[in-house]
Amino acid sequence: EMQHVNQWFGFLSDAEKTATLYTLLQHSSQVQIRFFIHLLQEMRKPKPNPLNRGKSAVQFFFSSRVYHSFCKKKAPKELLH
Repeated sequence: EMQHVNQWFGFLSDAEKTATLYTLLQHSSQVQIRFFIHLLQEMRKPKPNPLNRGKSAVQFFFSSRVYHSFCKKKAPKELLH
């Protein structure tokens, strides 16, 4: 099913992708919001993270202590409203 979603998303315009992402984010849990914040911050970095050898950002997030530390933190209030 994810392959179908990826293919469908690829055909959307930038405006449609933005609207879709915004709608999905509105229905996200606090843990998911923290994950997206972390993922976006990692994507902004100019260099790959040396601790992330060969892993995707999603795999790295759920590995070791990273996921558990995010579960304990609170998402910034401005992102939850």
